Amino acid sequence: VITSATWRDPGVRWAGLGGDPAKFIEFLGWFPHAIGQGQNPFFNGSINVPHGINMMWDTTMFVPSLASWPVAVVFGPIVAYNILFTLALALGGWCSFLWLRRHVHNQLAAFIGGLLLLGGPYTTAHALGHLNLLLFAPIPLLLMAFEELFVVQKIRPLRLGILIGVLTAVLLLCAEELVALTGLMVGIGLFVAVCLRPREVIRRAGYVARTGAVALIAFLVLAGYPLAYQFFGPYAVQGHIQQFNVYVSDLVNLVVPGPLQAITFPHITDSQAVLWTGNVAEQSAYIGVGLLLIAVYTAVRWWRDVFVRVVALSTLALVVLSLGPHLHIGGSDTGIRLPFAVFSHIPVLNNLLPGRLSLMATFGLAALLAIAIDRSIATVGDHMRWPVIVVAVIGVVSLTPSLAPTTSVNIPAYFSSTGDVQQLPKGTVALLYPYADGSSPDAMAWQAVAGYRFSMVGGVAIVPDPKTGKGRFDLNNPFQTALHPIWQTGVPLPRTAMQLAELRSELARDHVSVVIASANAPYVKQAAGFISWMTGTEGKYGQGVIVWKVAPSGQSAA
Repeated sequence: VITSATWRDPGVRWAGLGGDPAKFIEFLGWFPHAIGQGQNPFFNGSINVPHGINMMWDTTMFVPSLASWPVAVVFGPIVAYNILFTLALALGGWCSFLWLRRHVHNQLAAFIGGLLLLGGPYTTAHALGHLNLLLFAPIPLLLMAFEELFVVQKIRPLRLGILIGVLTAVLLLCAEELVALTGLMVGIGLFVAVCLRPREVIRRAGYVARTGAVALIAFLVLAGYPLAYQFFGPYAVQGHIQQFNVYVSDLVNLVVPGPLQAITFPHITDSQAVLWTGNVAEQSAYIGVGLLLIAVYTAVRWWRDVFVRVVALSTLALVVLSLGPHLHIGGSDTGIRLPFAVFSHIPVLNNLLPGRLSLMATFGLAALLAIAIDRSIATVGDHMRWPVIVVAVIGVVSLTPSLAPTTSVNIPAYFSSTGDVQQLPKGTVALLYPYADGSSPDAMAWQAVAGYRFSMVGGVAIVPDPKTGKGRFDLNNPFQTALHPIWQTGVPLPRTAMQLAELRSELARDHVSVVIASANAPYVKQAAGFISWMTGTEGKYGQGVIVWKVAPSGQSAA
C-alpha cells in the first residue's frame, strides 16, 4: 500500500523523490557489473573520473545488489530498485513481528508492533529515498540472537556464534550505519541488564565469551576484507562527513507530527517543522502523546518484569541520545549538552546521525506497545483493559504514514540496451548534462540503465577532500562550476578565453571523449550553446539526447 503509486509503472518510476534513488540505482548495479568484469567491486571507477570512489565509504548495499542481480538483468535496474524498496519495508515489518512474537502470546499484538516498524515515522521519512536505511530486517533477527546469547543460552555456541556473525556481516553490507546503531542499542540494553542483574550476567559470561569469539571470526571472514578496504584502501575519509549537530531529533517533534505523517495538525505542523534542523528526510522523531502514554503505562504497570524494565530504560536512553549533542527545541539550539556529545570525540562514531536512533527507539516502543495490548487483552476484569486498548489504537493510528512518494524517471532512449550508447567504445569517458551532483544526480541512473557502457565525470558519493581528508559529497570540478548555474538558472557564466582553456584542459586530463545532454533537461538550449562553445563543435540530436564528440586533446572532433 505504501508504495502503491510506484507500482503503477515500475519501469519508469522509482519510489522516493528525485535525487538519492538515482545514486542507489547506480550503486546497486555497480557490484554485479564489477564482479562480471573481474574488477574489485569495492572500488567504483565508473564515476568521479579520473579518481573513482571507495564504495565502503558510501551506501554500499553489497548484499542487496547481489540479491537483486537477476531482477536487474531481466527487468532493468529501476525495477530492481523498486522491488528492493518494497521488500525492505515488508521484511522489516515481518521480522519485527517475529521478534515481538517471542514476548507476547497474542499474535495481533505482535502484528501491531510490527506495523510500527513497517510504517512508523522512521520509515516514512527515509522512504523519501534512503533505501539503505530501510534495510533493517536483520536487526530484529539479531535481537532474537542476542536474547539467546545473553538470556536463553540453549543453542550451541558454535551455531549461535556463526549466526550472529553472519547476520552482522549481512547488515554491514546492507547499511553500515545500522550496524553501529544496533551495536549502540544492544550495548545500552546490556548495560541496563548488568545494572539490574549483575550476578546473572557474570554467571552467563563464559557462554557469552565462547559464542562471541565464534561470532567475531565468522564476521571477519565475511566482512574483514570490505572493512580493511574501507579504512586502508584508496580514498579513505578522515573526520566528519556530516555536520555533527544538525541531523538531530527536535524535542518538539516527539509530540508534534512532521509533514510526512498522514494525520497532522496542519497549523502546528507547518509552523514547527520548518524550524527543525536537518531536512524532512531526517525528521523521524515523532512518537505522539498516545504512544508515549502507553509506553509509560507499560513500564509502570509491569515494572517487576525484567524485560519490560530493560526495554523501557533502554528506549528512554535511545530517545535522549537521538536528541543529539545539544538540546534542540523548536529549531533552536539551547546549548544544553546532552550525552550524545561524547561521540564527537570517537573516530567513526562521530559520523553517526543522532536522529536515526529513532529506529532503535521504535523497536523499544513497539515492544512496550505489543506487551500492553497483549496483557490487557489477557487480563479479564482489569478496569484499565479497554482504556489501554483504546489509547493504544489511537496511538498507532496517529502514526499512520502517508504514501511513499514516487518520481517519474526520464531515461532518454539513447541509454537503453538498444540505444546508440551501446556503440560507444569500452572505456569511454563521458561528461553529462545535467551534471551529476547532489542537486541533479539522474545521470547516475542513466549510466546504470546503459549497463555502465561509459564512465562519467562527476557523480554523488562520499570522497575525501583533497586538502583536509574530511568527507564531502559533491565531486566538484570546473565542469560543475560551469554547468550547474545553467541547470539552475539558464544563465551561463561569462565566457572567457581563460575559462575555455581551463575547460578544454580538464576535458583532456579526464580523457573525456563524448559530451551527452538530455534533450529534455532544464535550459538545454542554453547548455547546448555553452557545450558547443566549449567543445568547438555542434552537437548531434537523436534518441532524446544531444551528443558532442571530443578529440583526445580536448579540442573538438571533426
